[in-house]
Amino acid sequence: MTPPGIKSELIDKSGQRFGRLLVIGYDAASFGGRAKWRCRCDCGSIVSVASKELKVHSAVRRGTQSCGCLWRDTALAVVTHHGESTRIGQKDSKEYIAWMGMKARCYQRGKSNYKYYGGRGISVCERWARSYPAFLEDMGRAPSPQHSLDRIDVNGNYEPDNCRWVTTVEQRANRRDVRFIVYEGVAMTAAGWAKKLGLHDKTLRRRLAAGFSFEQAIAIPKSKRVGPEGRLY
Repeated sequence: MTPPGIKSELIDKSGQRFGRLLVIGYDAASFGGRAKWRCRCDCGSIVSVASKELKVHSAVRRGTQSCGCLWRDTALAVVTHHGESTRIGQKDSKEYIAWMGMKARCYQRGKSNYKYYGGRGISVCERWARSYPAFLEDMGRAPSPQHSLDRIDVNGNYEPDNCRWVTTVEQRANRRDVRFIVYEGVAMTAAGWAKKLGLHDKTLRRRLAAGFSFEQAIAIPKSKRVGPEGRLY
């Protein structure tokens, strides 16, 4: 039976479902020829929705689909990155930014620093490349805001055994923009080569600063030191 004051062509929507809403009956508060229906949302809320707003949702037909909880859940999903939720308007976590950054350096050719990472063959292990939660599980949270992601071996890939959280001061010595020396197909900093070859870091640096080539510098006996004008003593 058509409710008083409501157009006769009104179709009873009781029992029909629209998104999260289940129509439980006509809303007697309807007036002015605008029918409304009482609906129970899946979240438990009871709301009154205009008849014209209750329609099958599609790309071209958009209607009311919930009491409002659907929008809130959708908004939360937008700021949920690979299982890590953040509040609306809150910045991404340090760990998530680190995860995105390492992938960008290795795989986005348009990045200015790609040549130092992906361009040199540096990659991200499959476990981390596919899953932020896996990265977070292996690395844990950064100990402090001053810590950032660092590779122990600058020629190695991003993987559990080669990554750590370090402070900016600690990372500076391991950064790619420090001068790298390529020898026998391997690129390392002077400090890295000195350690590998059993030389003191300052000794190797003095030899290079004096004008010796890397091959000459490492060929000089360890007992020799560089004096004024590059002379050996």
